[in-house]
Amino acid sequence: MYMGDVFQVFAKEEWGLKPADFGKIVALFGVLGIVSNTTLSLIVKQMGLRTFSLFAIVSSLFFPMTAIFTNNYRNVLIAGSIGLYSGAQKVGTTTAITSLANERGIPQGQLQGEKASMLALLKIGCP
Repeated sequence: MYMGDVFQVFAKEEWGLKPADFGKIVALFGVLGIVSNTTLSLIVKQMGLRTFSLFAIVSSLFFPMTAIFTNNYRNVLIAGSIGLYSGAQKVGTTTAITSLANERGIPQGQLQGEKASMLALLKIGCP
């Protein structure tokens, strides 16, 4: 789940969350992040990288779709918890990009710099 600045404003305006309530959301998704990162290698070995990537992409839809269709933040928390591997959806893509960059002799620092620039531009255009 992406916890950027837009979500913080949304949670305050749409759900009326106070800072303490929002803190609980951040803590929950922090714990879920630890669980998903700890179990990620086991899940990828079981499912395979391609199937896992598809699963992670589908599970990432639970949180935003629930946020769109309900005004109850508890439902959104449940949906976000179900999609705990959504943050790992880019594992396969990142691995492929890194391998391709290595094959073409592109330094990792340059690759990471270009990736950061692209993400910054995307955030400007698509918050």
